[in-house]
Amino acid sequence: MAQMSMADLMAKQDQKNIRIERGQQVKGTVISILPSEIILDLGTKAEGVLPKRELSQLTIEGIEVGQEIETFVVASETPSGQVLLSLSRSSKGAASNPKWNKFLDGLKTGQLFNGKGVEINKGGLVVEVSGLRGFVPSSQVSFSGISKIEDLVGKELSLKVIEADPAQNRLIFAQKVVVSEEAQALLKEMKVGDSVKGVVSAVLPFAVAMKLENGLDGMIHVSELAWEKTEDPTKTYTDGQELEAKVLQVDLEAGKVELSLKSLQEDPFVKLGEKYQADDVVKGTVTAVSGDGVTIQLEPGVEAIMSSDVLEAGKEYQIGEALTVLIDKVDGTRRRITVSPMLTTTAGLIYK
Repeated sequence: MAQMSMADLMAKQDQKNIRIERGQQVKGTVISILPSEIILDLGTKAEGVLPKRELSQLTIEGIEVGQEIETFVVASETPSGQVLLSLSRSSKGAASNPKWNKFLDGLKTGQLFNGKGVEINKGGLVVEVSGLRGFVPSSQVSFSGISKIEDLVGKELSLKVIEADPAQNRLIFAQKVVVSEEAQALLKEMKVGDSVKGVVSAVLPFAVAMKLENGLDGMIHVSELAWEKTEDPTKTYTDGQELEAKVLQVDLEAGKVELSLKSLQEDPFVKLGEKYQADDVVKGTVTAVSGDGVTIQLEPGVEAIMSSDVLEAGKEYQIGEALTVLIDKVDGTRRRITVSPMLTTTAGLIYK
């Protein structure tokens, strides 16, 4: 095996000591592809790291170990001692990518784009549009013809840009559907405050979709299902279930109707205002403890707040603990009951 000469050793050491600067264009060889980043050998002492979040799925799939990639330096040294890289010259990553220009124009003009559903996350649908990844929030998805959001993965979609910020690599879309003249006419007949009937067409973590008797699509957000908090609509509602709801908003462009179930129900807080009065002494159970105070259940579906500034000094509140408290205020506007602890000792009080 041939030995490396002193000159070769010095040249290699000099290469490892090369200093690179922010904004500099560098060529690196892919040495590892990790779940969230791609590691490159830059021929320097520090390795380069290229975050996958700024790459499209198509770009990621085309990268292989051993491949050379032209990149730009975002930061010459991260806290982990690596060089942070980007495919675009801007230190903001996607900010200088010319592919963004069409989306910035589309934001102004309302132009529609063709995209494909890629994957589902907690908030909605990830889409691929012209080589860039974007996002469709669940509230902007049309559930016409589908029973669940997962049905859109792999489907071709018509999308409208509602937010484009290349500096933050943020591209948000709304799914657009063709609204027929017949549907438009039906939508125009509907009025806010109308009561409508239909059947559940999809139950989602954040809403219940309905197919109305007139054929239009309706959506009931989780906050409009009931006066009390609904944690999981899938435990209460099922496909095909018949419901009656109140119209909150008619969206002519999207061809859908926003609905409310609770608006057709009596607000239980009205009766609570009669049942609980200021200075009443009541019993409850601690359900939550935080820096803002203690939440106490007075009865099923009825909770009160004991704010941190009135808590007993030195007392540690425990979830499940039974307490006797004093009603301070029943606020019908904010739909909120506030309470104070009942004094169990006169120690520390000053009498005048």
